[in-house]
Amino acid sequence: MAGHPQNAHLKLRPTLGFTIVELLIVIVVIGILAAITIVAFNGVTAKAREATMKANLSSLQKKLMAERVESELYPTSLASVGVTAPNGGTYQYTVNNSVSPATYCVSYVIDGVGFFINQNDQPAVGVCPGHSLTGVTAPSTTGYYNFTPETSFNNLTLPTNIPNGSWMIIVVSYGDVADVATPAGWTVLYPKYTTGTLRTYVFAKIKTSSDPATFSIAGVESISPSGVLMWGAGASSNIAGWIKGAVSTRDGSAGQQYLTTATPVTTTAAQSLVLAISTERTSLTETDVSSVAGSTKWFFIPHAASPVPGGATRIQTITVSSTVIATPSSTLPVVTTYPNPQTVNGYALQIALPPS
Repeated sequence: MAGHPQNAHLKLRPTLGFTIVELLIVIVVIGILAAITIVAFNGVTAKAREATMKANLSSLQKKLMAERVESELYPTSLASVGVTAPNGGTYQYTVNNSVSPATYCVSYVIDGVGFFINQNDQPAVGVCPGHSLTGVTAPSTTGYYNFTPETSFNNLTLPTNIPNGSWMIIVVSYGDVADVATPAGWTVLYPKYTTGTLRTYVFAKIKTSSDPATFSIAGVESISPSGVLMWGAGASSNIAGWIKGAVSTRDGSAGQQYLTTATPVTTTAAQSLVLAISTERTSLTETDVSSVAGSTKWFFIPHAASPVPGGATRIQTITVSSTVIATPSSTLPVVTTYPNPQTVNGYALQIALPPS
């Protein structure tokens, strides 16, 4: 027909489907809804895990209390009473039966989330002192025994409350030239070191059920010793793997007359316990240290007030401080400050005990 294009009967139809803008809007909405769902789900999961962890700790607290009622002591380890952490978590346990009342603390960690409980409180978020969110427990400092009041140092009765598996360290400090015999079964951490008129030995051992009730250090009555046995739990039984720092002494200068400085060590394991040991041959008026910097003082052993056999008088003091290094790193120098001036006769070192 004239006047009409050949394809005039074909009409244009609208294009079916979504535009790019519409697709982007849909994707964004779906993403928002998914994020809200994930957050809500994670929140519900976290609350359920928290409730489960708290309930498990509360049950464990009841079991530990029952164990104490039965044996008058908390167990030395959770494994000894058949306890393992449920739900893929880990327990870390620290106990001190040598104080009255006895104490304990348990940390429960799952996937980097921790809760803890002790003998007094309900479960709380976090971990106990010396524990970590990686499930590694630092060795503990449990107790020490002062040798200084002993009138005879040849045979010393060991405290009966040291659990098997405990790490033990003996420090002997004296003022004569004689050598001290190594107690049977002990490892020499540091042989006799002489600075001025001060001599110091350090021995170590892991406590076993076959250990004798006493240990002997020959010939000590003639050398007026001071000494301490310290112990704790959770250290590696491989004493050769403990990190031993260099011995440092006073240099004779006026600037060091009140100080001993234990040089830093570099730990190789997370949650290592670092002990800083300082000994001094001093005057009879020295009754304590003025301060310790770089670590926390654990104890101070003063000289004996009365003479020992042979008429000598102990004038050696021993100071030990401790700290936990969470990750492998270098420690700080530990400076022990004394009230009385001495330009010599000062000895100090640091030892890092990795966890078992």
